Amino acid sequence: MKITKNGLKQIIKEEVEKVINENFDGNTGLPNTVAGIGALRKDDLRFTKFMTQILAKMPDDLKFKFIRDNTQAGGEDNLVSKSIRNSKDSKILSLMKHLGFAVAEDVAPLSTFGGSVAKAAK
Repeated sequence: MKITKNGLKQIIKEEVEKVINENFDGNTGLPNTVAGIGALRKDDLRFTKFMTQILAKMPDDLKFKFIRDNTQAGGEDNLVSKSIRNSKDSKILSLMKHLGFAVAEDVAPLSTFGGSVAKAAK
């Protein structure tokens, strides 16, 4: 079977779309896997927009616990955003699942952040 140049382009396009769709929710466009979060980290603007959506769903007590568990002391502005940015992708995915976002991977429950975070979030 001979493949034309256009046929090859179409195959590549379909495969790239499959990979992208595997890591991102088709409805929200948010990452639903650790790999998806990793891909967002490469684009600072998209990652910042993503963090804004997570922050909008986080109750204040969970924000403070997340800061305490994931940052060093300091008087920095926007500590929650910096805390999320500094967290492992798997922790971010666990947080997303806890906040009700659709995720495609099994993730550790939020209690792995530390008992106080899980209690504060309930």
